[in-house]
Amino acid sequence: MQSSDVFRAIPFRIGDERFAVHISDVQDFIEAERIRLGKDPHTGSVGVLQRRGGVSIPVFPLGEKLGLGGAGSLGKVVIVMKAAGSHQAYAVDEVDQPIEVRPSHYFPVAPVADPSGAGAVEGVIVHEGKLLLRIDPERIQGEVRRAEETITVPQRTLPEEGQTGLRAGSIFVFLLAAVTPGGRDILFAVSGKQVLEIVEESAAVPFPAAPRFVPGLALWRNRPLPVIDLSTILGWEPLPQEKRNLLVARAAGEAGTAALSISGTARTIMLPIQHRLMGEEEVEVIEPRLRAISTAVFDIRGRVVALLDIDYLLGAMTRKQ
Repeated sequence: MQSSDVFRAIPFRIGDERFAVHISDVQDFIEAERIRLGKDPHTGSVGVLQRRGGVSIPVFPLGEKLGLGGAGSLGKVVIVMKAAGSHQAYAVDEVDQPIEVRPSHYFPVAPVADPSGAGAVEGVIVHEGKLLLRIDPERIQGEVRRAEETITVPQRTLPEEGQTGLRAGSIFVFLLAAVTPGGRDILFAVSGKQVLEIVEESAAVPFPAAPRFVPGLALWRNRPLPVIDLSTILGWEPLPQEKRNLLVARAAGEAGTAALSISGTARTIMLPIQHRLMGEEEVEVIEPRLRAISTAVFDIRGRVVALLDIDYLLGAMTRKQ
């Protein structure tokens, strides 16, 4: 399907999560109570759907296939989908009426949310202020787990004194809602030109199999954005009671736009400002993982400020190995 095409989709719900499937991929809907129950520990199916001609189709909980926690129940509706020349039956909780999806309301999956590019979600639909994850039946596989249980990122060489500095313009400086190493405040910054908006953080829509540092997608100005949690990348313990906001920032290159989960404490600093570029050995002692996500680390009036590389977070960090 071309991104310029209008298409119809069938929305459905699994627990609190909302999905959709292209109407051409749906063969039938069956009430779950009409299938023959019987869990198969070898395949994970929860029942069998009997079709005409004596054809039996195993029924799988779709939530379990997508790696959604606590989604192994039968559900109320079975959707029979067409894939790879055969039929597959999946149990969901609820199915809604078909909707029309226009190109302006359909978005590709951000690579940072699906680093392998092989996940079951092939696009994101914005419908009536909600995000629907469009499922491709051809890509539904076995039970999926969230990617990268242990976050590892390549090291980089920080610039040396005289190579870079905080010259003109402005930077937006913020804290993370997390416990920092040694109890020392470590601030983060992005160029003022990259900041699009600061909004109050709301619950992110979970994305199946996304890395742990991507808690989900946020709806911003009628478009989906991946939410990036820097504290997870750094392995810092979160402060669950502290107020959080989303910093909507664009990459300097072509990597796109993201929403960074930040503390409610943030401010703009006009440049130039007195600062000292910190060396690699000094940064290594404070927090070695800063080297992977920062273009430079500064001492500004006795406080550590890491200048984030959003292009790296959205691009190189998720390249297929």
